[in-house]
Amino acid sequence: MAWVAAALLVVAPGCDRDDGDTSSSSGSSGTSGTSGTSGTTGGFWAVGETGSMVRTTPAGTPSLYPERFGVNLWAIACVGADEAWVAGDAGTVLRTVDAGNTWQRIETGRTEDFYTVAVAEDAGVVYVAGDGVLLAAPPEGAFEPVGDLGSVTALAASAEHARAFAVTAEGRVWRIEGRETTDPVFDAGVPLLGVAVDASAEVVVAVGAAGSAFTSLDGGTTFVPVPTGVDADLHAVSTVGATGAFVAVGEGGFVVRYDGIEVEAVEALDPVEELRAIHLRADGIGQVAGTGGVIFVTVDGGRTWSLQVVETRPDLAGIDDFRPHPHA
Repeated sequence: MAWVAAALLVVAPGCDRDDGDTSSSSGSSGTSGTSGTSGTTGGFWAVGETGSMVRTTPAGTPSLYPERFGVNLWAIACVGADEAWVAGDAGTVLRTVDAGNTWQRIETGRTEDFYTVAVAEDAGVVYVAGDGVLLAAPPEGAFEPVGDLGSVTALAASAEHARAFAVTAEGRVWRIEGRETTDPVFDAGVPLLGVAVDASAEVVVAVGAAGSAFTSLDGGTTFVPVPTGVDADLHAVSTVGATGAFVAVGEGGFVVRYDGIEVEAVEALDPVEELRAIHLRADGIGQVAGTGGVIFVTVDGGRTWSLQVVETRPDLAGIDDFRPHPHA
């Protein structure tokens, strides 16, 4: 099993800025452990049950925010080093532009649970979606309905183009151009739970129930199935390069690595019941998060993993990295 010794994240309330300054409501500072990967893994932010938030700086210093939002938070999308958008239950949308020192609740006029959020950075469009609703807005504007796509389970947006993709529990893949939807571009025939798109908006990967996975190299015009060799549900996926390669995670702690031609490896990371979120950069640095406060960090594209455990052990559902340049 390709993981190394665990580090317990013992954290204090507050926000650790990238410059090393810590703002803490308790007046105490966090201590960190990163299994020998400090300073190389990049900073990242994870969210989860009952408003849980964990932010770790590129230097490896973690902060756990007080659980003051009162709802489950399901997804996070970071823009640069200081801005982030969060989606949660009961129509919750949160935004910070100062690395979490302050948060703004964005009024959407909706009460549905939002399970996913994505930002098309260059196009300046923010998407949130959930039970029967997909909304879009410019960063400083009002959210408006895009269309009724069904039960949206995941969104992914291109960093360089005004294009996003949504997948649904009904098994459909939808392509979104700006704030307009097309007809469904693909019907998988099984519930879909995760989706990823690269910066070019040409490579798209969708994953879902019973180990299902599908890739597109032409912007969602055609999809081909990928036999993953697992029966577990796959909850999240990240693209790797322009060949259709991906890393997917899911139930039982399963991680599936596909190189664009064949499945390279399937392993179950332990100890975790479910891995629910993944973010992987082009340079191989990335993170996955799951139940029980578990976070795994990789610096080699998912070939090896370093285990971190949040002290309070919240179930984590969303993760993203932050840095001072757009996502690739």
